[in-house]
Amino acid sequence: MPKIILTGKEYTATASNHISYTNKEYSHEGGGGCSGYDQDGNCISWNPTYPVYNYPTRQVNATIEGKITSTVTNVLINGSAPVVVASNARETDKFTLPSSATSGGSGNHTNAVATMNGNNKNVYVNGSLLVLAGSTLNTHVSGVNTTLSESNSSSNVFIG
Repeated sequence: MPKIILTGKEYTATASNHISYTNKEYSHEGGGGCSGYDQDGNCISWNPTYPVYNYPTRQVNATIEGKITSTVTNVLINGSAPVVVASNARETDKFTLPSSATSGGSGNHTNAVATMNGNNKNVYVNGSLLVLAGSTLNTHVSGVNTTLSESNSSSNVFIG
């Protein structure tokens, strides 16, 4: 029988290639060539050369760290509010850019919103389905989901 998820539940997920950044990469030497000729057409002076760089966009993975806060204020289970589908799940992206990055962090989110299902069809609190251990949480990144484990769930109240 599944346990009920309680307020304060924390979770993580990984979003592949979620954060974009610009990287400075050497391409080739520019400039150079002859800048002056003698009367016989021989080169007598050269233009200086200089490095030419490209700035391609790259991506890195992000670890999504989230915390669920119950919207229920008038029901307690084991001293904590139960999580319902309407509860708030807020997320932050954690990542590290390489030292060669010249700009970036695009795609970075703080306080992003996730959604969850209740994994049950008939147990409600204040009109919203209870969220049970084993329920799926859809992160703010499309296609990145996580299953809520039994940590921070009811110790002696089960639905089933």
